[in-house]
Order: sequence, then C-alpha cells, then structure tokens
Amino acid sequence: MGDDKILTEVEKKLRAQKLYDEIMEKIQHEQPFAEELKKYSASGKQQFYEHLAKEKQYAVQWGNMYYGIKQAAESWWLDEAFERLKEIQQKKLFDIQCLWHAEQYTLPQIQLSVHFYKYGKNIFNCPFIEPVTAAEVDLYIAYVNSKNFQFDFNFNNWQNFEEIRSAFNGDNDEDGKVPEWYRFYNSHTGKNSYMSLPDIRGEKERFYKQLAEEHDKSNIPEPLESTSPELSSEPEKPFLSAFDPGVIDYFVANFEDKETQNTYKKYKLMSRAVDQREYDYRAMVQTLASHGEIWPIDDHNNWRLAFNNCYNNYRKYKIAEALPLAYEQYKMYREMNIPFEEKEHNSQLVEKLEEIDTSQVLMGRKINNEPEDLNF
Repeated sequence: MGDDKILTEVEKKLRAQKLYDEIMEKIQHEQPFAEELKKYSASGKQQFYEHLAKEKQYAVQWGNMYYGIKQAAESWWLDEAFERLKEIQQKKLFDIQCLWHAEQYTLPQIQLSVHFYKYGKNIFNCPFIEPVTAAEVDLYIAYVNSKNFQFDFNFNNWQNFEEIRSAFNGDNDEDGKVPEWYRFYNSHTGKNSYMSLPDIRGEKERFYKQLAEEHDKSNIPEPLESTSPELSSEPEKPFLSAFDPGVIDYFVANFEDKETQNTYKKYKLMSRAVDQREYDYRAMVQTLASHGEIWPIDDHNNWRLAFNNCYNNYRKYKIAEALPLAYEQYKMYREMNIPFEEKEHNSQLVEKLEEIDTSQVLMGRKINNEPEDLNF
C-alpha cells in the first residue's frame, strides 16, 4: 500500500493493528524495559505493556497531525504579526504627510493629499519610506506589551490626515480617531509636534475644491416651477426609516397589542445583550484550545470581561512573540525581491478618488485664473 493512497476504514484498522503489534513486540523484548520492570510487581506488567503500546501507536499515528494543528495555529499569529508591521510604516508615512502638508517636505510621487491615501493602501510597496528596522520592531513590541495596545483599528483611516490631526489637537478623542500606535510612537520619539504643524497645502486644496464646487452649483439649471398648487403647497414630509430603532419602537408602542409589546421588549433586551458581546466566545475558546497552552484567567465578577481580558492578554503575548519572526520574513521578502500583496488594496476606488480630487483642483485653479496644473 502506498502512503499516498486513500485508505478504506478496514485498511486503516489493519494498519493500526500492525503498528500496535510491532510496538508491543518491541516493548516486551527490549532489554532496558525488562530491567526497569523488575522493580515493579508482575501483576500489572501486561496491562502496562498494552497501555504503553497504545500510547506509542497514537503518537506515531496522530503526532504529525497534532503538530500540524499547532503549527497552523502559530502560523495564524505570524500572519497577524506580519500585518502589524504595516502599522510601523503607516506612522512613518503619516509623519511625512504632516511635513508635506506644512510644505516642509516635497516628493515627486505626491502632488495631492489623496496620494497619501493611495500609498497607505499599499504601504509595504511605498517607494519613498525607509524599510522597517529592528529598532522599530522592538518599539512596536513594547507598544504591544503596553496597556494602551489597540487590538483593532480601521485600516482605511491610517492616513486620514484631517480627522487624525483634528482629534489629536482637540480636547478629547472619545471616538478613537487617533491610532494608539501613533500616540505611543510620538511619546517615545518626540514627534508630537508633527501633529501641530500648519496645514498649508490642505488649505490650498480646499480653496480650489470650494471654487470648483461653487462653480458646479451655479451651473445647475433651476428646477421648473410646479403648475400644480396642490403639490407646491404641500409641506415636505419626513423620511420614514426602517433602520431607525426609535421609529420601530414608536410604532410597536402605539400600534401593537400588549402581548406583542412585551414580546418585543424581551427580544430587544436579549438582542442588546448579544450585540454587546465584545467577541465571538466560541472562536476565542477555539483559539486558546488550539495552542495547547495554559493561560491564566483573573478573578472577576463579570465572566465575560474576565474571559475577554484573558484572551486579549494571550493575544498580545502571541503577537509580541511572533513579531521577530515576522520581521525576518519581511526582510526575506525584500532581499529576494518578492512583491508584497496588499489584500485590502482597492485600486479602482483609489483611482476614482484621485480622479475626482485632481479634476476639482484643476477646475478651481482655472476658475482662479491660474495654470491648470498641480504646481501650487
């Protein structure tokens, strides 16, 4: 029977039995075992032989499979750590954006703000930022181990200059517009001042865009006056949204019977409890169980929070552990000129945004009697 053949259940059992018999024969006649077993009562020897043979059989049969499961689980963390290296590059690109907006830095590849969004969506292939360094990886590992580590951040917002800068310089950032990694990096590199640089270039872009928008509005034809007095005199009615929970609550409370109202209240109460779950607990348990590692869980009067904290601490540990290997993989890609694939890169969307911004700025410059180019 070849190893690549798909075995029937009977063949599997025969192969397993053969393996068991071979192991049993070896155990019974192996000299070290015989010498060691002289220390023990003879009554349990046969049972011990059988149990040991079974254990060795299972190890031979399933050992590679379980090791593969373990390796797959470790690979999952390596993939996440590799993605985290992108955050290092995002911050370096954002710092360049701050300098570019303040007109302290110029790049041939960047002519409009939208181009930073373009390169942010393809960050590992950005041609004008320096590669990730070992020192930056060490700093990021320190960030992972900090209390402010941010598990998830919207990948699309890394280069949202206006939003991030405004939130950073405002009184608070309740909505979490500023990535925690940016704050951590600034606090360890002294680059907080970059967020306070003037937005000279952005103001110019907004000026030209506003001219273009006002021009477009002024060229919209006036709507024809209605000849129907009934239609023209009727006040505009509010929009009835099926997705507004307040509207649904209102109709249930005012137009449904008591039994339906009570059932609806129970449904809302339960669905709210389900929606407030921070994680998919089955997935969390599966993740923890697949690694075969024991991880402590702290006492807490809320089991959900206790479990969330346990999972998050484990996740932080595994990401930090995988980052050095992810960095080696990153360096190998660069040394071997292997292209980085950007899963979230949507070239059509980027091209459309670039097209819209470019046309608006060029139109604004034309309206302002300036050359129709991006040299401003």
